[in-house]
Parts: sequence; C-alpha cells; structure tokens
Amino acid sequence: MAARAQTQAEADRAVADKASGRLRLYAGETVLLDFPASYGLRPGPKSRQGDWKTPEGDYMLMPARSSPTWRWFLPITYPSPADLAGNRAKGIPDREAGGSIGIHGAGAQAKRHAAGGNWTSGCIAVSNAEIEVLRRAVTRPIPITILPAS
Repeated sequence: MAARAQTQAEADRAVADKASGRLRLYAGETVLLDFPASYGLRPGPKSRQGDWKTPEGDYMLMPARSSPTWRWFLPITYPSPADLAGNRAKGIPDREAGGSIGIHGAGAQAKRHAAGGNWTSGCIAVSNAEIEVLRRAVTRPIPITILPAS
C-alpha cells in the first residue's frame, strides 16, 4: 500500500491528480494519505454518460457507502452546475451528463488495477486495501479538486 501515513485523522480536502496518477488527502497543509489512482480510460474531462472520462474541476467528496462491486464507494458531486452549463453550451442535455461518479476500490479488477494505468468508466479507483483506509479518513463531505492530465 502506498499510503504516506496510516492514520485515523480526518481529511478536510482531497486532490485527485490525473497527470501524476495520484490521489492525496489533506488535513490543512499536511498530506494524510497519498495513493496511486486509476482514472477514466479516455483522457479529457467528462461531459456525458458513457464517455469513459473522469470529471475535472471542483466538487464535494461524500463519505463512503458500502458497494457490492467495489467494497466502498465515496460519491463525488458530479455533475456540478458548471458542468451542466458547459454541456448546455455544447448542446448536451442535462439528462446525458451522467452521474454515479466517485472513488472506489478495485473490487474484482484488483489485478488490472495493480498493473497500473487508467481503466475506469469515469470514477477514480484505488486498491481494495487503500479504499478501507480512505473510507475511514472521509467522515463528512469535503472538497475535492480533480486536476487534468495535462
């Protein structure tokens, strides 16, 4: 596990960096957790359901809920009003923006995840061991910034 710290401290913000393939949780300026992460299979910001892209921008990361597929799932508040406005400017209706974006474990894709690279349909994935640590660090909604790959 690539966690910088095995801590029960509560995170107050997260940064998902598509360029470095990392997910970091902070308490103030202190890095609590630093994990390798997988992102959407296709590059660029998410704009519609089924595009296999991870959103980019500022959202809220919600506490974990149990997931039969991914062990734990921490929802991200995508699409934001800014996402919907940007989509409308491109002629994409709100209903096509997609949703159910979050951070989850690798589940049955553990070997694929361990091999590295991006493989999700738009979520952010960490290892099954790391999602256990992550769910304990996010106990309330916190801001998350998802940075672009370039």
